[in-house]
Amino acid sequence: MRQLFTYKLPESIDLADIVIGQRVIVPFSHRTVVAVVISMDQVLPENVNTNKVKAVISINKDQTQFSKALLSLLTLCANYYQHPIGEVMQAALPVLLRQIDTPTALPNMQWQPCKNIDEALLTSIAKKAPKQHQLYQLLLQHTSLSWSELRTLGYSKAQLNTLEKKQLIKQVEVVMPTYHWQDGLNDADKLALSTEQAITVAAINNTIDEFSCQKLFTKTD
Repeated sequence: MRQLFTYKLPESIDLADIVIGQRVIVPFSHRTVVAVVISMDQVLPENVNTNKVKAVISINKDQTQFSKALLSLLTLCANYYQHPIGEVMQAALPVLLRQIDTPTALPNMQWQPCKNIDEALLTSIAKKAPKQHQLYQLLLQHTSLSWSELRTLGYSKAQLNTLEKKQLIKQVEVVMPTYHWQDGLNDADKLALSTEQAITVAAINNTIDEFSCQKLFTKTD
């Protein structure tokens, strides 16, 4: 639909808890859907019937809202291609974030070798079950591997379960460190823009909220 819809906040929701680009749960016709906050105002427009304005059901307080820059880009795309902003927003949301229930990430479970193992048992496995022994040595070498990685390498759940019952390996939850793309960047290694490139970048930044066209020439040796 090529229009926006107005909702009011119930007393249970504080206006300070809502930001532009945030996902909210609202009633729509006979359904309950996920919506995105485009703008906020403390006064209803004059052409809106107060009695017909429905209330927001709940809000999502996680960090999955559209940023200001991304929201601006999506609005620009909707205007440029003359497409309903609602469909553009839905297309930009991952499938799980279009659902009413907030998705929860599954824990990162990985297999690790146990400490203080029975060496005699391990020697016996090396003779009688070389595939299990190979799996144990692989985990010993890599410290920990996930089931998807082990399955790709040709191992089975039965082999994992057998080694686990023999107390040679165990499955634990591993917290992965957060990666920041800025880490490791060296300012001294950054490429310097030429005069023409700097002029083009400045022109793009000055017209970031509207359509513009810049012509670039490249030279190859």
